[in-house]
Amino acid sequence: MNVEKILAIAGKPGLFELKVQTRSGFLAESLLDGKKSQLD
Repeated sequence: MNVEKILAIAGKPGLFELKVQTRSGFLAESLLDGKKSQLD
């Protein structure tokens, strides 16, 4: 795991790993429970 792809997102608990960056946002996976979130 690369620490350059670790995110802290305001309003969401825990840390996230950046999976895919898109034109409108990105897809991140929670390091706590493994759930994926689409953020625009």
